[in-house]
Amino acid sequence: MKDEPQQPPPWLFFMFQLPARQASRRVSVWRRLKAYGALGWRNSAYVLPNTADNLERLHWLAKEMRKYSGEASVVVVQHVEGVSDKDLRAAFNAHREREYERLVRLLRAALKKGRRGSARAEWTRLQRQFGKIVQTDYFQSAHRRDAEALLRQLERRVQEQEGAAQAARPAREGYKGRTWMTRPRPAIDRVASAWLIRNFIDPEASFAFAANVAENPDAIAFDMYDGEFTHEGDSCTFEVLRRRFALKESRLEVIAEMVHDADLEDDKFHRAEGAVLHSVFQGWAALGWTDEEILGQGFRVLDGLFRSLPLSRLPTGRRVK
Repeated sequence: MKDEPQQPPPWLFFMFQLPARQASRRVSVWRRLKAYGALGWRNSAYVLPNTADNLERLHWLAKEMRKYSGEASVVVVQHVEGVSDKDLRAAFNAHREREYERLVRLLRAALKKGRRGSARAEWTRLQRQFGKIVQTDYFQSAHRRDAEALLRQLERRVQEQEGAAQAARPAREGYKGRTWMTRPRPAIDRVASAWLIRNFIDPEASFAFAANVAENPDAIAFDMYDGEFTHEGDSCTFEVLRRRFALKESRLEVIAEMVHDADLEDDKFHRAEGAVLHSVFQGWAALGWTDEEILGQGFRVLDGLFRSLPLSRLPTGRRVK
């Protein structure tokens, strides 16, 4: 009988030290770990569930620590002596529950105001907060449902006040000829979002890659923590961009469903193409291609995919610089 496939160890521990003169850098690291949803561990380490994204984030953070004469270690852990996996999951959920509870209070307060013209801004702000919590809700806190229900109520108020066509979205005039920045080693959502930007939002867009938003404050950050355009609720960045810029082209809706299923792997739209796209981009990353090569090759795939679908033609765009 064949051996059962081995599951990866469930936890990542991150430990670091920085020179005393790097106090501000230490605060920055703490904020980054907090944004990742890391749990402090006995004043000596931080712990996260072992996912591919978390492993990548911690390795990049460790590399950054060493650049500033510090030390950092990322440790993959199978078992923590004296603490069960159930206890650790409960600790993560306790943090998320407090965050959801704060958000629920804000949502209820927003719904009580009832002032015309104020709901849109509050809905956008609170939905962004919700999206950040969801990104670190690793173990599906039960409190998420309460926040989702209240967000839907507030969204309905926005639509009633301003009409669905007036839902919050940025004016395109401020997004022309800009540098758009995302994380290195782009996977399906980041590549597809860049393709959408180049072909439907900013034909003169150039693209940059950085580990955090602060490295290029003049760029428009997407699919990054604290980025202007990133996951909101259960929507991937491609879906958020399409919604915020009111892109109605029907073929983009089909591609959005594929990208969602490929990126979030939740089979929400039952798009078999999503699994294929996910595998293709994982393969490219394993080949050691540069970020620009992955982006350029991804653009070609998406051009072909778009043209293979029915209805209107693809607007003329420019290739990645």
